[in-house]
Amino acid sequence: MKELNDQKNVCLLHIDEHYDSRNMDENSYGVYCKNVDLNIDEYLNLRMVSNKGKNTDVSLIVWDNFIGFFVHCLQERLKKLYFLTHGIGDKLNNFDNVAEDLNIVNINRIADLGDEKSKFIIDIDLDFFFYLDDTGSDKERKLLFSEDYIQKIINKINKLKGSNRLLCITIALSPECCGNWDNSLRLFEMFNKNFNLEFPITDWQEGVKL
Repeated sequence: MKELNDQKNVCLLHIDEHYDSRNMDENSYGVYCKNVDLNIDEYLNLRMVSNKGKNTDVSLIVWDNFIGFFVHCLQERLKKLYFLTHGIGDKLNNFDNVAEDLNIVNINRIADLGDEKSKFIIDIDLDFFFYLDDTGSDKERKLLFSEDYIQKIINKINKLKGSNRLLCITIALSPECCGNWDNSLRLFEMFNKNFNLEFPITDWQEGVKL
């Protein structure tokens, strides 16, 4: 969020199985959005009081609301929101004028979103590329798309990067929604190489039980 302080023409592209946009009440946004100049530790340590269940002091940011929090706090700097999802979860309230659902078939639009002055934050959750196969006795997560389809998405994003329109890219591994760590890391390696991230995936795997 600190990187957006001087940016006025920012678009968000959220590629995920879920919207991750569960809405909190406006009072919560008002309290926690006053200071958006947070580092990563301060952001992750935001807490709120909940009246649900036994835990009254809970994490403010969780997997299904962080996009909603981000958009509400930085709405004056965001020009457009693009969602490429499976349509699961809550949509943002009161942002119909700037939010757009992309067709899962027409991925060629990715490189042409916004205008030549638009800068992009791209948030990718690898669970977007998987589905739950429950036709057999054992439910199993499998790749939903071909490698050609995935490569086309990567190419379109690289086109944005090549035109100096990419501010930031984040990738969530989400092994619990990809079936296992092996599925998640195997797909991540494809992004790792194509985006030249140079993330030491081999060294990191040694600490992960596959």
